Parts: sequence; C-alpha cells; structure tokens
Amino acid sequence: MFVIKHLKLRWKLLVMIVPLVLVPMILSTIIIGTVAINQIYQEVTKANKADLDHMSLFTLDLLKSHQQQRVSADTFDDLRQRVTGKPVDRPGHIYAMDCSSELVLHAEREGENIYQHFDSSGRNLISQLCRGEKTTGWLYYQPQFELENSQGRRFARLSYFRPYHWIVVVEMAEEELVRPAKAIAGRISLAIFFMLVFVGTIGGMLAFLVAKLFTDPIQTMTSAMRRVKSGYLEERLEVTTDDELGEMATAFNQMSGMLKRDLALEKKLTNQQKMASLGVFSAEVAHEINNPMGIILGYACHLESKMAPDDPRYHYVQEIKRESKRCVGILRDLLSYARPPEPRFQATDLAHFLDQIIDFAGGHQELKNIVIKKISEDQLPEIMIDRDQIRQVVMNLVLNGAAAMADGGEIVIRLSKHSGNMVKMLFQDSGVGISRENREKVFEPFFSTRRHGTGLGLAISRQLIEAHLGSIEISSIPGRGTTVHVYLPIKQDGYQRHG
Repeated sequence: MFVIKHLKLRWKLLVMIVPLVLVPMILSTIIIGTVAINQIYQEVTKANKADLDHMSLFTLDLLKSHQQQRVSADTFDDLRQRVTGKPVDRPGHIYAMDCSSELVLHAEREGENIYQHFDSSGRNLISQLCRGEKTTGWLYYQPQFELENSQGRRFARLSYFRPYHWIVVVEMAEEELVRPAKAIAGRISLAIFFMLVFVGTIGGMLAFLVAKLFTDPIQTMTSAMRRVKSGYLEERLEVTTDDELGEMATAFNQMSGMLKRDLALEKKLTNQQKMASLGVFSAEVAHEINNPMGIILGYACHLESKMAPDDPRYHYVQEIKRESKRCVGILRDLLSYARPPEPRFQATDLAHFLDQIIDFAGGHQELKNIVIKKISEDQLPEIMIDRDQIRQVVMNLVLNGAAAMADGGEIVIRLSKHSGNMVKMLFQDSGVGISRENREKVFEPFFSTRRHGTGLGLAISRQLIEAHLGSIEISSIPGRGTTVHVYLPIKQDGYQRHG
C-alpha cells in the first residue's frame, strides 16, 4: 500500500485494472485447460483400454482355435509365436500363466513362477479368476520385479481361458499408456501459455489505454493548475466532453477567469492607492518645486538672450534651460497621472486626426530615423474622443516604438473597425521587444526600461484610454518587435462624468 500511495494516478489505475482483467482470465483459462487435459487423459485411457480388451479377445480367439486343432509341439510353437509376437505398443506384451502363476506362454521366461511379480490386488484378481468368480478383470499395479526392460506401474487386462485353466495377461506400461495424452496435453499447455501471453499483452495495452484516456485530461488540468499557480492566468482548458471531466474543465476555466479579474481588480485598487498618495505628493511637489523651477527656467532664458552664442558660458546656460524643461515635464506628468483631467469629447475623423499627428511628429528629434506608416480601413465612422488626450497617447506609443529601434525602422499604425461599438488602433514596431516578465509591468507607474524614461508614459496612456471607456493591450516577441492594441468606443453613451 505504501508503494501504491506514491504512484501517479495512471499507474494506480493500472495496478487496479490489470489484476481485475487478467486474474479472472488466467484462472478461467487454467481451469478450462485443466478440465480439457483431464478429459484427454480419460479419452486416451479409454481408447487404450479398448485396445487392450481387443488384444485380449484376439488372444482368447487364438487359444480357442488352438484347442480345436490337434495339439503338437509345432502347433504350440506357432501359438507362442502368434501370441507373444503380437506387439501391444513397444513396452507392452502378451503372456499367459496358469492358476499357480507359472508362465505357460512367454517369449523368454516360460516355466517361471511370477506370483511374486504381482502386488496384493493382482494376486486377489488371479484368485477370483481361477475360482470362476470372474472371467475378466482390469489390473493397475506396481510390479514387484520386471519381466521386461521397463519400469513403473502397469495397466493390464486379465482374461480367464477355462479349457486350459490359463489366465491371459495383456498389459501396457503406464508411461506408454498416457504418452499420447501427455503429448496432447503439452501442446495444449503451450497453446494456453502463448494465449495467456498474447491476451495478457492485449489486456495490458487496453488497460493502459483506458487509464490514459481517464488520466490524460487530469494531467492536462494539473499542468494548467501549475501554470496558473506560477502566475499565468490566461491558461484555459479545452472542454471536449460533457462528463465530470468536462465539468471540471469548465469550472477550472471559470476559476482562472475569476482569478484574473480579481488580480486585475487588486492591481486597480493598488494603482488607485498609489494615485491617491501620488496626488498628495504631487501637490506638495508642485507647490515646493514648480515655482522655483519656473524661476530657474526664466533666468536661464534671460541669460541666454543676453549672451552671444560664442560665449564659453552659453553652452552651460542651454544645459540649465534643457534640464529645467525636463524637470517641469516630469512634474507635469506627475500631476497629469495623479489628477487626470476629465475628457472633453468631440466627434473626430480618427484617420485624418492621425495624419495630423504623424505630420507633427515628423519634426521630432527622436523620430528622425523613423518612418511612420498609417494603414486605415475605408469609411470608418467618426468617434467621440478628447483630441488632446488621444494625441498624448499616440505620441507616447510612437516615441516608445522609436526608442525600441535604436538604428531606425518603421512604425505601422493600423486603423480598423472592431466588433460592436469599437475602433481598433494597432501600433506595430520592429524593435527589441519586451520580455514576458516586463510585459506584466509596463503599465505600472515609474516602471521603465529606458535610461531617461520616467515610467509614466504607458501608465498615463492606459489611464486616458480607460477614461474613454476603452482598453489597451500589449503583445511582444523579444527580438522581433512589439504590438500595442488600443480599443476605443465609437460613442460615449456609457460615460459618466466624475466630479
């Protein structure tokens, strides 16, 4: 039981099924084979007894014929030759003796008393024959000494010939009696053995297939559970049956979906907590830093206007101006993420709007080696968007794609109608891609793989898209590029303004 306890489910089923299949089959085959072999022994013995009886009658007929002839030495020699020369199988033989057990017809030992040759059952049968109580009888005995070169028990037919007061003995060694039965029994045993091997192999294979049929879905479910446990909540099982296993697969899929929703809700609540804390922090930062940074930036611009470009200090003033603008931009992103403005929706031709953004982006320093290509379906409907917010999302995604292609490349923007009341924007680059671990974090605030990135671009983009009641997803193959899917509703009927 200890060993079975630690086996896999498939092998436990095999340990239980194989004995249930093979043991009854083996037992029934052995019983049938044993009955058949016993029946063969009985039939062969019956046939040999019939042969012995026939030879006994044949010998009695010879004696009757001899009685009717004139007795002479020649006729007796002829009788001896005909009786003792008749083969009864090889070790068997025919002989005659008188009631005193003295051999009167024998090929070699006439005149010898063989009373001691018989056991008690043989001596008793001889007495019954000589007293006339029986005329024939069967004897199965162990010879006390051998008349011929054979050993073992004997099976004999004894018949009394009254005219001469002789007892005719036709006997055969037990071994020769059952030899044909042994040969047939051997062939039957061999056939049973091969049949058991063949049927056992087929039964084992069928038991394995049955165990596999039941355990494969369980193993698949177990593997899926391990993947869900490791954090891959997109795992789903294919439901192919309507039985209990199919019901378990359906329940597993529902559980995975619930876990994914719960995790998303947990992340959303965490982000809201971060945003609440960030809002307080950003307000303090804006109050404490924004004004001094504005003053620094103002003085830098003033100094820049008063200095000649060939002044050695001109370069330092430009650095102060550029970094001050960068700090102001970071503060603006912080405030934008912590306190996003309510969207102001306008009916917009999205394809034409994207063309304007692409034209504007063409002069951007970070996009000088990047080709932006737009592919759009015909007759897309106008959609309700906040143009400033969507412009910010598009620029964030384009700049991220450009940053992933250090040696330049192409960014493809595809516009298409999505199922229902949605339009899909697809941004595709051929950059370095995003690893699976980072793909789970890219929408978290302050997470960035870029050296000078703030980690707020995608976080703000998702926030703005969700404010439009849309969604944003990322798929990526490391080394081959990244694709961002943005879904926006055509209408904003379900939008509720938050105050």
